Amino acid sequence: MNYFMVGVPFLLGLIGFIAPECWYIGALFTILTGGFQFITGTGLLIDTGGKRIEYVIYFAGTILFFLLWTVTDWHYIIVLPPALALYLSILLYIEAKKEKP
Repeated sequence: MNYFMVGVPFLLGLIGFIAPECWYIGALFTILTGGFQFITGTGLLIDTGGKRIEYVIYFAGTILFFLLWTVTDWHYIIVLPPALALYLSILLYIEAKKEKP
C-alpha cells in the first residue's frame, strides 16, 4: 500500500510534463500520501510502545516539520516531507523483510 501511495504522486508528476493538469492532481494526492504515512507511522509507534527508536525518529521528524512549517519562513522545509516519506518507506520495507521467512 505504501508503494502505491508514494508512487502515484511521482507518476502523476511525470505525466504532468505531458498533461499539465496532472501536476495539480499529483500535488493533491501528495497530501493524501502524507496523511497515510503519518497514520501508519503513528500506528507503528503506538504498536511498538515507543520502544523502537526508528519510529520515534520518524514521529519527531514529522512533528519538527509541522512546527517549522508554522513558525518559520524557511522555504527549504519542503525537503523534509519527501525525506520522511523515504525514511518510513525504508522502515516498512525492512519490517516486511523481517516478517517473511
